[in-house]
Amino acid sequence: MTEAGRLSPDEAEQLAGWLKLVANANRLQIVGLLAQGEQTVAEIEAALGIRQPSLSQQLGVLREGGLIRAERQAKTVVYALDVAALGAVVHLFCERLAGKPGEAAASATAGPPSQAAVFATLG
Repeated sequence: MTEAGRLSPDEAEQLAGWLKLVANANRLQIVGLLAQGEQTVAEIEAALGIRQPSLSQQLGVLREGGLIRAERQAKTVVYALDVAALGAVVHLFCERLAGKPGEAAASATAGPPSQAAVFATLG
């Protein structure tokens, strides 16, 4: 275990990877929209104005990175934030860089908060 406020090399690599996932304006908009609840590709496209080919690419990056999950419902795919993964990132970030987990980050890993609550913790 490292000192409070100090990241181990593995922790720094993990956190850098998560931050890279949202270091794109379109992906950040998608995460923000999904923080409000599940959305289909058509709903995301309409809400954000991101053309379908680019949207599909960005959704794939977020899904492969573990920040979102996709669930097929009949002919439609519904996307949602992976609250557990996002909560772990927030917890690690607060714990290591601030020296202790924030109240919101601690509650994010303790139980299933709303997706909006977990996303708000990042802001």
